[in-house]
Amino acid sequence: MINDVIEPALPHMTWLEGTLNTPAGFKAFAAEADIVPGRPDMALIWSVKPAVVSGLFTTNQVQAWPGLLTRKTVHHGLCQAIVVNAGNANAASGPQGEKDAAWIQEKIARGLSVPPLFVAVA
Repeated sequence: MINDVIEPALPHMTWLEGTLNTPAGFKAFAAEADIVPGRPDMALIWSVKPAVVSGLFTTNQVQAWPGLLTRKTVHHGLCQAIVVNAGNANAASGPQGEKDAAWIQEKIARGLSVPPLFVAVA
C-alpha cells in the first residue's frame, strides 16, 4: 500500500531553496503523495554529511514500524536523512508495515547514495 504512494511521488518531489533558517549542508524537499489530498504531505530532509542524531520515542504498547526502525537507525548516533509523511502513522500495520518501512528506508538510501541505517523514517 505505502509503496503505491512513495514510488509515484519520488519523480515529482521538488527541492526547496534554502533560506536564512536553513542550516548549511542540509537540503529539504516536499511533495504531494496524495496521503492528504491537495497539499504537500511528504518531506525529506537530507544532510550532505552524516550528522549526530538522537531520538525520543513513545513507550506506548502499540508502536508504528517506522518508529521501531528509526529507533535502530538513531542508536548508532549518526543519520543523513529523514523522510516524513503527514496524516498517516503507519501503526498497527502488521508484517506489511515492517516491510513498507524498510522499503522506504532502502529506497531513500539508494536515491541519496547513503547507507540505509543513515535514513530515519517517520
